[in-house]
Amino acid sequence: MRKSSSIVDGADGTDARYQIEGISNAARLLQGFTRQTPRRRIADLAREAGISEALTVRTLETLASRDFIRMCGHDECELGFGWLSLANIRRRQVGVRQIAYPVMRVLRDLLNETIILSIRSGFRRISVENVESGQPIRRTAQSGFEVPLHIGSAGKVLLAALAPDDIKAYLRTVPLRAFQGSAEISPKVLMSEIETIRKLGYCIALREITSDAAAISAPVYDHQGETVAAVSVSMPADRFTERLKALCIRELLKGTAQLSTQLGHPQDLFR
Repeated sequence: MRKSSSIVDGADGTDARYQIEGISNAARLLQGFTRQTPRRRIADLAREAGISEALTVRTLETLASRDFIRMCGHDECELGFGWLSLANIRRRQVGVRQIAYPVMRVLRDLLNETIILSIRSGFRRISVENVESGQPIRRTAQSGFEVPLHIGSAGKVLLAALAPDDIKAYLRTVPLRAFQGSAEISPKVLMSEIETIRKLGYCIALREITSDAAAISAPVYDHQGETVAAVSVSMPADRFTERLKALCIRELLKGTAQLSTQLGHPQDLFR
């Protein structure tokens, strides 16, 4: 009954059941690594996974031969670099729009308001996906719609994610005017808004795109902690009650946290 080492020996006629057990053992061992414990003692991994230490060593050595595990001395190990190439392949397979759409549908169903996904292109915000409310009176959204970053909640969320030098360049090069009309926006007021967004983790905008619109936006983070998009809840301004605002903030932050986690952002950073 020592065929449990078949994950090491190969698949040349070995009982498939033992091969599956070997894969399951490897998965349990890999799940023992976390951000808090990137390096583990082999004995601890074996105990937590419920696998004998001898089998744990053989499984880890096999993973190490493919650079999925790096052995650190005789009794410790850590993840190898082999996972990076697989992670990059997966990231290229699935874009943020594809991952975001199911989350956006859930948000729309919960709130019954229009949900919009936006990205940054230079110093402008572009809407790339939307799921409209089913209410007779609702905000509509058009893919490809773009405005400067300082206009609207989504743009301000993306602006707040820029490095200080990039924000200074924005203030130097982009006229700080409102979307409709020629009213100028104070750089000091805009910087104050940016600080509030960074503190709260979301932005509220009222009547900035049109006179009857209200929106709440929150950032979406990737595996490196970079803001890659903003998700917005958009609605008619006269429906924007304190009760609906509180509900939108709660569900939007939950939705963007879920989406960020799917893009590789560590869950513990949302706590």
